[in-house]
Amino acid sequence: MNPEALSDETINRVVSKLPELVPKYEGNPIYFFYNVANKVHLESVSAKRKKEEQLDPIEHKKYFDALQTSPHTENPLMSFLKECLNEMSRESRELIVEYFAPEKAKSDHRRLLAEKTGINLNVMRIKVLRLKKKLEQCISSKHPQPV
Repeated sequence: MNPEALSDETINRVVSKLPELVPKYEGNPIYFFYNVANKVHLESVSAKRKKEEQLDPIEHKKYFDALQTSPHTENPLMSFLKECLNEMSRESRELIVEYFAPEKAKSDHRRLLAEKTGINLNVMRIKVLRLKKKLEQCISSKHPQPV
């Protein structure tokens, strides 16, 4: 939903509650309005995520495209990486693969990825660093030599 639609939805909800709120509401009405706006925003983010999760299954397998190499030249570490990525949640797997996508301009791509996932850019960086560390630990457990 665009911001105008969200604000319209907020106003519609507040107006629909006015008849029952006016006689008994105490306090600053700004706080009520703010809370309704916050709930509308959270609902829209949740709906957006659900919609993205219901995309075509082919879209969810795009991370394999980023990892594909010739079967004759595949590095054993690549197979461990694929295994470890498959052990992660779909959301985590897609985040880390998108974050390190080689064909994208780093700063713009990562900023857009943060907006798409609905989290702050710095929070996303920390999350990706933690996921990367988990991947490294997973690969190290499967392949005892230093990675």
